[in-house]
Amino acid sequence: ITLHVIFGVVFMVMLLFHFFQRRRIITSLLKRLIGVQSRVRVTTRLAVSDIILELLVLNVLASGIVDGAHHRATQFPLASALGLPPGLSQWHKLAAIVLVVYATAHVIRRRNRLRRSHIQ
Repeated sequence: ITLHVIFGVVFMVMLLFHFFQRRRIITSLLKRLIGVQSRVRVTTRLAVSDIILELLVLNVLASGIVDGAHHRATQFPLASALGLPPGLSQWHKLAAIVLVVYATAHVIRRRNRLRRSHIQ
């Protein structure tokens, strides 16, 4: 459990650094999303993707905090209705898998931009 918490905290710190580096882009995307600036289809899609990624991260964080507070894994109520295998019936585990899949797709789609980027 200790290593799990350490890796989770390191991940959240890295995510905060990522958001800090992208603060101007995130501000611009949010302005376009709420309609303050004119919308461009590509940037709107990017803003929606970033918001989904942030919500998935918050979901994993919230599920981890709930599990830690209750000292047991919280079951996902719709797991049996969705036909998920028994190993994926835990909220935190399922949320983490969805986050990893989405983050992998996020990075793969932006790999060319990542090669050209630099830390500001």
